[in-house]
Amino acid sequence: MKTDLRLTDTNAASDSRGRTWGLEGSLFWWLVGGIGAAITAFFLLLVVLKMTLGVSLGIALVPLALCLAYIFGLRQGKPPGNDSDTNSPPDQLTLEYPAAVVTLEGWRLDLLAQELRFGHVVRIRVVPPPSTTSKVEEPHVTRIWARELGELVSDEAATPAVAQANN
Repeated sequence: MKTDLRLTDTNAASDSRGRTWGLEGSLFWWLVGGIGAAITAFFLLLVVLKMTLGVSLGIALVPLALCLAYIFGLRQGKPPGNDSDTNSPPDQLTLEYPAAVVTLEGWRLDLLAQELRFGHVVRIRVVPPPSTTSKVEEPHVTRIWARELGELVSDEAATPAVAQANN
């Protein structure tokens, strides 16, 4: 009887892009909300307020159009945080080592954390922030901060290990 047990990491969860009907992340729920609001408004206008079919349909399409504009204008295929503050990176990753603490700022650092967890990352470099029209599918590190253990914990004590990327 063979007693050697072979473990293989399949990374099944990390292979998924997290899409529903082609929409990234939770944007599907925005679409469902827009459709629900449009149907509710249509029946309220048609049945309760006794408006004509065309007027009810025209007014009811407004919430759906707003949701679609938000999804495809500000979120789908855009960097995370594009719908709010585009000047600051939305992600921060802190790495603790025996002699120092290193903090990375940028976009899609969750992907970098997965690679670090499995020991796949060899080097990290600072790059300029992605443009608001580009689709961010890989990590973008825009700033690296290093602090030796034993130093003060305040933000003023942190010194940049690498200068901030030029725009």
